[in-house]
Amino acid sequence: MWVRRKDSSGYQVETPLTPLLDDEGNITRYIGIRRDITELVQAEKDREVSRDLDAQNKQLKQLV
Repeated sequence: MWVRRKDSSGYQVETPLTPLLDDEGNITRYIGIRRDITELVQAEKDREVSRDLDAQNKQLKQLV
């Protein structure tokens, strides 16, 4: 999920939710912990680009 800061910049978060139950098993509320995953997402994109470039370089070397 994307979230905006007060300065209007954005960042990506992961928020797992855990339901809290009353004595009868009914959900009364949820607890969530928000974690900024912007750097993790960018690192994965960078790895994908690197893999694509490696594959392209391999193809080019085969042509030479």
